[in-house]
Amino acid sequence: MKQKLVFVFGGVWLVVGWLWLMYSQPVYANTYWSTWQSPLRQASGPALTIPTGIMATVGATVTVPIDFRHNGNGAASVIFSIDFDPTCLAFDATDNNGDFTPDAVHFTLPPAFRGSASYDSTDSDGELDIVIADYIPPLATLPDTDRLVDITFTALCAPAPGQSLVSPIDFSGTPSPSFSDIGGGDINGAASGGTVVIANPTAATVTPTGTALPTITPTSIIVPAATPTPTATVTPTATTIPTNLNATAEPGSQPLRAFLPWIGR
Repeated sequence: MKQKLVFVFGGVWLVVGWLWLMYSQPVYANTYWSTWQSPLRQASGPALTIPTGIMATVGATVTVPIDFRHNGNGAASVIFSIDFDPTCLAFDATDNNGDFTPDAVHFTLPPAFRGSASYDSTDSDGELDIVIADYIPPLATLPDTDRLVDITFTALCAPAPGQSLVSPIDFSGTPSPSFSDIGGGDINGAASGGTVVIANPTAATVTPTGTALPTITPTSIIVPAATPTPTATVTPTATTIPTNLNATAEPGSQPLRAFLPWIGR
């Protein structure tokens, strides 16, 4: 009898302990419960994507595409903001055609949809606000579209020659992108930002090419006539007449004297 009671009480305690272990654990310890609490609705909802590694060159324009996938959820409207570094990527908000959207923003939309964009350079978290929607019932839904929106920037950052730098382009989190169905209800979706790689190619080295020497065509050479060289003129020198000791001039020749004996001395 005592052994039976021991077995009974032992079984009761085992059952109670098992129940306590099952229900006293935190939610994250139960795999089934955790999975049910966090269904992967983001993966199956509409998604916006900006590619990574978009190549650009310093001083040149670069186009950033935004792709859309509905992933089985009909979105009648999409609203989002784009955040970028204006010191690296300059945006021109000029609206030459007067449609209240900067010319640097281009939409690829079905006929029923309209797109608009507004730029605020003072907004450090989402400078470019974009709205895409069908405003006239019955509302349509967006199909999968590559380059749903194209945004053109000018690359400003200048890395060292031969180097590159990465400038992110992301979707703003305040407010985060929103998607609505044809009844105006919210749809859980996702948005994935991208990057622009700005390169500064090394300046090309100029290799000097051989310079052709000019061909000299000989011309007739005129030899000037010889200039006669004057000969030296002999200037006669004065003949010096010798003088006597008494400083009287001597005759040029001795006088002729005759000796006559009969003439007295």
